[in-house]
Amino acid sequence: MNLDLMTKEDFFELKSLLNQVLEKVSLKPEQSKKFLTSKQAKQLLNCGDTTLCKYRMNGTLPSSKFGGRYYYLQDEINELMYKNRLMNAA
Repeated sequence: MNLDLMTKEDFFELKSLLNQVLEKVSLKPEQSKKFLTSKQAKQLLNCGDTTLCKYRMNGTLPSSKFGGRYYYLQDEINELMYKNRLMNAA
């Protein structure tokens, strides 16, 4: 019977490698993920209740509902505005 034992040094080397991998592959949510209220979303989009509801209902702007209120990711609002920007026509 052949037993391969791990030495204390092997263990610490493995631990160091695992820590390096965990630093590269972080399981933490991104810090930039900021949820906005409907009021804040309307201000950013310069729209009213009806338009924001339309965006939510037709899937243009995803939302989360918690406690009877809707919340929107700021990154998704920024992306929507970027996709719909107008180029100046000369």
